[in-house]
Amino acid sequence: MSTELLKATEAKIIKNLMELGLPATEAKIYLALAYLGSASAGELEKRTGIQRPHVYKALNKLEKRGLIEREISTPTIYRAEFPEKHLRL
Repeated sequence: MSTELLKATEAKIIKNLMELGLPATEAKIYLALAYLGSASAGELEKRTGIQRPHVYKALNKLEKRGLIEREISTPTIYRAEFPEKHLRL
């Protein structure tokens, strides 16, 4: 996939997440976690360009929403939970 296409796809996914109610920072962090599988706050800072204090704030909010889980380790590792896990059909 070309870099331009990848960036356009990421932008569309972030827009969709924002339409579902996530602020831009949380949407970017969630997408990065979904892409990486798991990551520390420092890795997310590097991946997204979002300053670490804002990364931690977004991670806390995403965890409260049930969209990510936190692994107690050093450093702390975060993993995306996928929405279909929370849907009842």
